[in-house]
Parts: sequence; structure tokens; C-alpha cells
Amino acid sequence: MSLLYQRKMISDWSASATDISSDIDSFSLQLKSRYRVHPEVIGTGTFAEVRRCIDRVTYRECAVKSVNKSNPAFDLKGFISEIKVLQEVSHPNMIRLVDVFEDDKYFHIVTDLCTGGELFTKIVEKMESPNPNPNEGCCFKEDEARRVLIDVLKAVQHMHQRGIVHRDIKPENIVFVTRDDDSPVKVVDFGFACKGDPSQVLVQFCGSPAYMAPQVFQKRYNAACDLWSVGIIAYTMIYGYTPFDHDVEDFSPKENDAWSFCFPSSQADVSDEAKDFISKLLQVEESERMTAEQALNHPWLFLE
Repeated sequence: MSLLYQRKMISDWSASATDISSDIDSFSLQLKSRYRVHPEVIGTGTFAEVRRCIDRVTYRECAVKSVNKSNPAFDLKGFISEIKVLQEVSHPNMIRLVDVFEDDKYFHIVTDLCTGGELFTKIVEKMESPNPNPNEGCCFKEDEARRVLIDVLKAVQHMHQRGIVHRDIKPENIVFVTRDDDSPVKVVDFGFACKGDPSQVLVQFCGSPAYMAPQVFQKRYNAACDLWSVGIIAYTMIYGYTPFDHDVEDFSPKENDAWSFCFPSSQADVSDEAKDFISKLLQVEESERMTAEQALNHPWLFLE
């Protein structure tokens, strides 16, 4: 990007500021002195809004999430924990923390800017598109799924090597860096992440039920819960739906047979290697479930 274009982009942002309703005038002076914040909101959450911003010195585009401290749903302890986790990780497949600012009303978190959208959105789009060969799987092709899952597993491996458990890996928390077909992905949202020994028994019930490991429901689990979530995502990317047909929010999954699943015979061209990969991630017993390192060395990920 040329310097002339970069300066023009900042000028265009300034010109559009009067056209979009926002309260960025009240934002931290430190934030605004370092970054030009675009007033348009590009993402929202329970107590946060996300905007584009650009570093005034380097002209690098980033994202800034502004968290409303006065919102009753805001958890200061959890927020501080998330920031600490982000400060401890550095990996191309994980969202990078760039800066943190605070003013009277907000915490502002500056991170990488990812413009390709969520994996969840891509799954929905593919399910709604006609598939010329449904026998191969009705969602992602295997090579497409492999590319995404390798990135996710590398992020999980990086976390686990540092004693960090994400605890909420799901398609909504995996984002594409760009809109290109071969875009890498990053794992985001570390609100439930915790730090501890990899074999430490965790007891907090948290996460998203459709992607939670059996042990999380029992409130006795460890880092292997993240690999179960990856297994659910792998199945969903290929088949277009999660492997369990029960409503995980409305039942008490205490018996192992509650977690039995099958591969649809209607999609017979899905490779045995893909099925084996998924099966080894969806082992009910934590000790039998693949680790991130084992998963990254599974033969399916090396198929041409």
C-alpha cells in the first residue's frame, strides 16, 4: 500500500465521520492520538462494538473493540484474565493483541483486523449453495477443511504448550484473515480461556454446549476439551451439521452412550482417513483423545 493511498484512506475516514452516528468523540485521547478510529461499527457483542482503526505512524489497519464497562453483563475479572492470556500468546493463527486503552466509559482493545468473516458464516453459505457431488460431503471439501483445521490445531498446540485452555472453540470463534479462498484463519475470543497445568482438573462449566466435551458437563475436565471441540468442528465442516442429534442443552450427558455418533452413508465418498481423524478427536475418554500434536501428525492432514 503506497503512502499516498494510506494518507488518502485516513482522509476518507475523516470525511465519513460526520455521516455515521457514533460516540468516538468520547474515546480515550491516548487511543485517538495513536490511531485514527473509523466511526462505522463493523461488529457488535453483548457489551462491545468493533471498528476499524489505522495506526497513525505505521498506517497499519487494525480492529478496535470498545467494551462498555458500565454494562451489567461486563465481567471485569474475566476481561483482565483474557488480556493476560492474549499477552502470553503469539502465533499467526491466533488473534494478536496490539494495544489496550481505558477511558471513563470503555476499555479499548486493539487487535489484528480480520476481514474474511467467521467460519460459522462460511459453513452456512456452503450449506445453502448447490453441491455437484453430495457424496463427497455436503459442506466443505476435504482439502478445504484440512487447511482450516491445520491452522486451528496449530493455535491449540501453541496454547496448550503454554498451559492455556481456550474452552470455547467453535466456528464463531474462528475467523478468516481475508476473503481469499486460501485465507488462513485465526482463533479469537479468549473470554473463557484459563491458565494452568495441561493435566490440571478444571471445574468451571463454560463454553458453548454443542461443542463442549462430555467432561465439561460433568465439571471435571482438562485441556483435552479443546480437541473435542475441534472434532465437532471437523465433522460439521464436512457433513454440515453436528454429530449428535440430541439437544445438548436439554439433557444430562453422563453416560458414554449419549455420545455415540455415526457417519452418514449418503455421503459415502468421505475418506476413511477423514472419518478416522474425527473419531480419534471425539473419543469420550480424555486419555484416548488425540492431543493437538497427535492430530497435526494424523495421516488425513497429509493427503493430497
